[in-house]
This record gives sequence, structure tokens and C-alpha cells, in this order.
Amino acid sequence: LLACAAPAALSAQPANLAGALALDLAVPGYGAFAREEYLSGSLIAAGRAGTVYSAIWFYVRWQEYRSAARAARTAELFFGPGLRYRDPYGDGFENAQGFQNKAARRAFGFGASITAHIVITAISLWWTGEHVLNLQRESRPVFPVGGTTSFWLDTGPDFAADRRPEASRHGWGMRGGLTARF
Repeated sequence: LLACAAPAALSAQPANLAGALALDLAVPGYGAFAREEYLSGSLIAAGRAGTVYSAIWFYVRWQEYRSAARAARTAELFFGPGLRYRDPYGDGFENAQGFQNKAARRAFGFGASITAHIVITAISLWWTGEHVLNLQRESRPVFPVGGTTSFWLDTGPDFAADRRPEASRHGWGMRGGLTARF
């Protein structure tokens, strides 16, 4: 329901950056849906949901195999090494080291799922932030001076201006003053 109402909210007017990022964090793919890029939004939403599901799946299996490995090692203390135990998720039998190896593989899968989720979320947030900042830049007032050159009054924070040298070829060299756009 939120994704259906999103296109008018983000495209019609310059959006609040913090609000758009919070919505994109809460609703997977919000920024792409708001730009009416439904395939990208669907891929982001599916990627984030899939990585959460796989992280939960790997975590549960990791804990089960870790528990099975501890139980097998305890049983080896009483009955001696070399015994094989039934795999709780497979149809075969494993020794304590086999359970430990499976637990380590599931731990790696859990970490990889979390990493993939963070990467997808960061890309989605970056993409939404860039879009909102572009909307804000385009909504600045433009004052025609003459010819093909126009100037706009910098009414908002321009984070790129902090990295520019004082004397800029695009303006008067004042931060927060008039800046040329060609």
C-alpha cells in the first residue's frame, strides 16, 4: 500500500532526505518504486527479503549443527571416538567433526547473507539519497542573467561545495553564494 502511494510523494516535489531514507530503510525498494522503476524496486525488495530469509535459515541450521557437534563430542567422552550419529537435517550419519564442519559452513552462509543484505540496503539507500538530492538541486530557483549562462541562488546545503577550492571557475568563489550552471 505504501509503495502504491510513493510515486506521487517523491516525484512531485523535493522530498526530505531523512524521511525518504527512513522510508527506504523500512519499506524495501521504496526509493525505486517512488521513481516508478518497478523492476528495480522489485529486485531490491526481493533481494532484501531473500537475504533475511536465508540469514534466518542459515542461523537456525548453524545452531542445530553446533548443538549436534557438542552432543557428539560429549557422547565420545563416554562411548569413545569413532561413533557416527544421525544428521538432524540430512538422511545420513556424521561424526562430531562432520557436524562441526557443517556448523562452520552454515555460519559462513549466515555471515554471507547478512553481508549481502547490508550491501543491497546500502545501494538502495545511496540510490534513493542521490535521487532526493537531485530533486532538491533541480528545485533551486534559477535566475537568467543573459545569453546561455544562468545563475541560481544556492538556498540549501551543497555538500560538494565543501570539497571545492575557494576560487571556483563556476562562480564567484563564495560558498553559499551565487554559482553558475551551464
